[in-house]
Amino acid sequence: MSTASTGPRAPGERDTIPEAVCPVCWGPAPVVGPCRTCAWPPVDPGPTAYQDAARAFDYAAVLRIAHARGLTEVPRAPADLVRFGPVVPEAPLAVAASVPGTGRAAVLTLLTALTAGELDLVLFVDIGTRYLAAQWVTLDERGFLGAPSANRTRHDWREVVPWLPEDDAARDLTLAGGVGRRPAVGTAEAPEALASRARSTLRDNWADPSGWRALPGGPWERAWALVLVERRPEWTWCALAAEVVREQVRPAAVLGGAPLDDESIELPDLIELLALDVPARHPLHLVGVDPGSEDSDRTLLLDRGATPGAADGPPLAEITLGLRGEGPDGHDVAVAVADVADPGAWSELERVTVFAPPGEVRLTVRMIGPGRVDVTASGGAAWVLGAGRTDLRPAGPQAAVAALPRPFWRPDPSTVYDLLCVVELGGTPEQSAARLDFVRALLAKAALGDRSVCWERAAVLGYDDHPRPRRSRHDPLRRVDFAPPDTTRAAIADWVGTPAVDPYAAPLERVCALLRTSTLGRRVHRPTLVVTVGLRGPHPYVQGLDPAQAYGGGRWDADLAARRAARPDDRYLLVTDDPGYAGAADPRVHDRTLKAWRLLGADGCFTLGRTTPADLLRFGRAALTGTTGAPLLLDVVTRASTGESGGKGVRR
Repeated sequence: MSTASTGPRAPGERDTIPEAVCPVCWGPAPVVGPCRTCAWPPVDPGPTAYQDAARAFDYAAVLRIAHARGLTEVPRAPADLVRFGPVVPEAPLAVAASVPGTGRAAVLTLLTALTAGELDLVLFVDIGTRYLAAQWVTLDERGFLGAPSANRTRHDWREVVPWLPEDDAARDLTLAGGVGRRPAVGTAEAPEALASRARSTLRDNWADPSGWRALPGGPWERAWALVLVERRPEWTWCALAAEVVREQVRPAAVLGGAPLDDESIELPDLIELLALDVPARHPLHLVGVDPGSEDSDRTLLLDRGATPGAADGPPLAEITLGLRGEGPDGHDVAVAVADVADPGAWSELERVTVFAPPGEVRLTVRMIGPGRVDVTASGGAAWVLGAGRTDLRPAGPQAAVAALPRPFWRPDPSTVYDLLCVVELGGTPEQSAARLDFVRALLAKAALGDRSVCWERAAVLGYDDHPRPRRSRHDPLRRVDFAPPDTTRAAIADWVGTPAVDPYAAPLERVCALLRTSTLGRRVHRPTLVVTVGLRGPHPYVQGLDPAQAYGGGRWDADLAARRAARPDDRYLLVTDDPGYAGAADPRVHDRTLKAWRLLGADGCFTLGRTTPADLLRFGRAALTGTTGAPLLLDVVTRASTGESGGKGVRR
């Protein structure tokens, strides 16, 4: 073994290094073991505090990525980039708890100020994990909040920060705040996660007047406010971008938390959701209905200052329309915004054409976005029991509601009519009581009359089930002949229902026979409104037994046809307990029940419990005139609200 020289050396002179000298620091070193000065040669010391911290630092960024993407397990690609080895937990990753939304009230205040004309513009700046977006919000020509694509910008993060890694996993890890193993992404020079130039890069490439503040006409010279939308403030680069925005303009509101954690909801959709909770600038009306003075305010769906509400919440209104006449071309109904004083120049939001038989059709109106209305059919007796075409179709864009059919129907003040009520008495006590209460209320309303119509006389026919066993002399009919409506109502005050014997049918055929042959004590015939209130149709024909022939040998459908031919000016309305009954009945009576209800409800089918006596008489006198025109607005049930926050209407 050689020994080290201990004498002085000239500069640059190098002796042979003995084994007892460290080749790194040239300090004395033992023959065996590391150098006392620099600890060379290195040995594996095992996990160090630095390695643990670096590993945990990157892994925390991976967890932020998993939570942002809604994953329940650690994503493999960024986890493989964690320094000092990938980290994949054995147990499934718990889904991050959704952070409650913040700043919504402040944003709605700004949008309300925009709607009221106190602001000209509102700028939304959206900082997400994939994009940096901005949107100018203005009012459209009809007074609704608008977010047109022309006022929108969106930048991918790589457009703003050019040195971000090309690899998606490394990009996300960098944005979330991790460092990762840079050689793994194939970069020769590892970029710094947050270099000193990062802030200036964001400012120069995105948050300057040529970025989200650019809009023709110089919007910053007008009254405007900034809304900062923070999708993932826990991501390091997202937090830095928010700081840069605050350096440029102080936000008037900061929106964060749910539902922003779902980045599939893009900025225009988010603004639309917010706009549905902003008070309306102009009232919203249903047009295409009877606009008589007594009902003029019933067309209002959404008043000025009311909020449309969430698209998935309760509807704006449920509307009951009365369709009269055949309407081969359908019935037009429009939803319009009263943005000017002249109703003929109102702007249409939506127009639909309803194809259905005469009677009650229910529609549901929702506002699915600012100035965008959806009208759907939600049922009704005519819709279910009617024959022929039954659908609801968009009528196409229209310039103004003045194009709707004119004139609307107005009753003749001099008309005088009679009223004949036919009521089924068999059934449960609740069913019978509901039918009798409706008939009594109908007679009471007819007795009051109004300026446009006089119900001179009224009669009532009530029919029970046949008893079992059937008695030959039993007549299932109870009758009150034509008399003033008040007198007729008093005559049925003590009527009560009877138990149902046959679950499928009732002796309605006896009523049909009587209608053909009897005048019910009336000396002078006037146009009559025949209203049938019941559930079960006539008995079916069974081989060897024809129940209709038990009373005079006639057929109920032939009896009805004969009456209609003899009294063509009469009209027939049906009020049924359940408009879906015919579809659920026994197959033997299905077709016959439909046929009976189509004859007895030839001029209109309605649902018991939904239609009011006043609506029925209003529709009945319209049917008796034989005129056509726009549908009658029978009922408007607006979304439950109080004060000025909801629309007006008739509530049941």
